[in-house]
Amino acid sequence: MALRILTYTCLTYEELIRRGEVRPGNKLPPLLPVAVYNGRPRWRAATDVAELIAPMTAPLAQYLPSFRYLLLDLQRIGEQDSDSRDLVTSLGIVERDPTPESLQRILGGLIRRFRGTEFAEFHQALRSWVAGAAEAWQISEADLAGMMSFKEDEEMYERAKELRDQVHRDGERALVQRLATRKFGAETAERLTRILEGRTDPDRLDEVVDAIIDCDSGPELFARVSA
Repeated sequence: MALRILTYTCLTYEELIRRGEVRPGNKLPPLLPVAVYNGRPRWRAATDVAELIAPMTAPLAQYLPSFRYLLLDLQRIGEQDSDSRDLVTSLGIVERDPTPESLQRILGGLIRRFRGTEFAEFHQALRSWVAGAAEAWQISEADLAGMMSFKEDEEMYERAKELRDQVHRDGERALVQRLATRKFGAETAERLTRILEGRTDPDRLDEVVDAIIDCDSGPELFARVSA
């Protein structure tokens, strides 16, 4: 994981340079690499790529790469302070105990804490997260309705199903773009994304994923997708 996140970070910087967002001679912007983990076993992977490299004696040791990422282990967040009002701790507690009672208590506290129009973007992100996770947590629509019935945010439940579907569609499109980029390159992936704009049928998106895997070239892929 340490090596993978280092790769993602370098690719992000290269993409910023390619798009002209970082000019020659200017410094790269700061970037915080974060790994979010919600598995039950404790995380044992290296958190610094230097841990993956065989040791080297001086003076060559100073040239070995070192790159550390921040680990958010959601199953352990809040173990020492379960009453914390910190946002990340609150979400970690929900990950450990995604029951309707826990969700209602934690979400109610967050909504009451982050009131006002200045937190509208946060409320939108919270809606999307809850709507996308409710199905995986096997939360019924009736329970979801109860959790979302806060006076401060009455429209939350009304939009839950719509947002959940949107989350699923966005996830499918992101997967399609990622697969196409890795196999055929960014230009083919961008063209494919434009072709798929407005298409929301999940079966159709599944067919596109199959086509990316089966086809050997961009032209073959577009011929199959356009058929």
